[in-house]
Amino acid sequence: MGLITNLKVSEVVTLGDARAAAGFGAEFIAMPFIEDQEGGLTVEEALEIAGWVEGPIFVPEFDNPTPDFYDAVVKALNARFAQINEMHHALTLSAVRQRVIQNIDLGQFRNPNDVLIYIEESPSTIKYWELTLTREEIDDFLAVGAHRTLIREICRQYPVFLNFPFEPSNVRQLVEKYQPMGINLYAPGEASAGEGDYDRLQAIVEQLEE
Repeated sequence: MGLITNLKVSEVVTLGDARAAAGFGAEFIAMPFIEDQEGGLTVEEALEIAGWVEGPIFVPEFDNPTPDFYDAVVKALNARFAQINEMHHALTLSAVRQRVIQNIDLGQFRNPNDVLIYIEESPSTIKYWELTLTREEIDDFLAVGAHRTLIREICRQYPVFLNFPFEPSNVRQLVEKYQPMGINLYAPGEASAGEGDYDRLQAIVEQLEE
């Protein structure tokens, strides 16, 4: 059974995460790479995970990478896409060859209409946009009618993943209201027994079944 929207699953760090995401119908699986810090994957780990899972497109995910780090990772993975979470990062995206998924933290804009300006002035290598609201931001942001209109307009004009704090109780309503190209969910990571707890993720995905 298909889903009413496309699915991307982020922060995938284990084979269990990747298999679960693929089983839920994810089109994209994003794997974190963190420069000079703990918590991200190595290229070898990412290649091993991707080698066991067919179907989804694996995407290296960065915060604010240096050009050398970015280039080394995407070249080693032969990545078709890369995701960048920081809006003011070190890369000159007009020079990259990968198609980019660019995160936009809506809460960082004092004037939300500036989001459209940011998008319009961005390099053509950015193919998808991810609109993010945190659990602390979402209620106040969506309480403003102009903000809701803005999100609908961006989703109408551009290929967008919504990255909201989705729950089984709100995910279908938000998808039907804003009609994005897709949504982003987060892998749960490893539980103490060594296997991820995917019940909540599954409950959200079930609400998106056609």
